[in-house]
Amino acid sequence: MRFLLATWEGGGVVPPEMGVVRRLRTRGHQVRVLADPAVEAAARAAGAEFSPWIRAPFKRSLAPEEDFLRDWEYKNLLKLFAHALEVFLCGPADRFAADTIEVLDLVLREANDLKDYINSGKQADAQAYDSSRKKALKEIKTLLSIKD
Repeated sequence: MRFLLATWEGGGVVPPEMGVVRRLRTRGHQVRVLADPAVEAAARAAGAEFSPWIRAPFKRSLAPEEDFLRDWEYKNLLKLFAHALEVFLCGPADRFAADTIEVLDLVLREANDLKDYINSGKQADAQAYDSSRKKALKEIKTLLSIKD
């Protein structure tokens, strides 16, 4: 079975979620984590494939200056809640959805290319599968401005 775990680096949510990833992998499932680039190392260490948020708000590192929520700056809990709704939960919901749909499409394309290869055993289908994976990685790197 395949699982997509969509998450974010939020000060304590990553370790228990990676525990779920490890348990799913131990049971033989495929897992892809969709999260902040700052989560990539933990996701891969847990045995998951990884896709980063691209359009949605994300953090490349754990550095405080990368934190778009900046919750420590709020003394009033209601103002913090309103801020979180705007910059993280509701405001960018369409961007989180777009990233999620794109990753689901990627997984579907990979699955179809792999199925074609398994069914045919043809080298051309193996190359199509490999090509789709490389193309997806290149698209992600381009969108994140990562150079090889």
